[in-house]
Amino acid sequence: MDAQRLRLPDKIVAFQAGDPSALRGIVELLRGPLLRLAGRILKDPITAEDVFMECMARLIPLLADFEPAESFAAYARRAVRNACVDEQRRRSSRDSRRA
Repeated sequence: MDAQRLRLPDKIVAFQAGDPSALRGIVELLRGPLLRLAGRILKDPITAEDVFMECMARLIPLLADFEPAESFAAYARRAVRNACVDEQRRRSSRDSRRA
């Protein structure tokens, strides 16, 4: 994780400076940790992948103006955690309506 913290801010700065290839690096750096987090919470790898992709779709537009770059990983973790909690609530609601 330390190497990730060192590289992520650099990739974000490069993206903000107009390097579109930096986006791939940002997603690659966040993918593993965020998928593991979502998988632990949801206990379903397919739903975890869906949550990750939805969160990235919402977070990527924020990168252009995000400050400070160092805290983007924490912001992304919080977004994934919240999205997982929302997904659990939706599941619970669907399950209770079926019963």
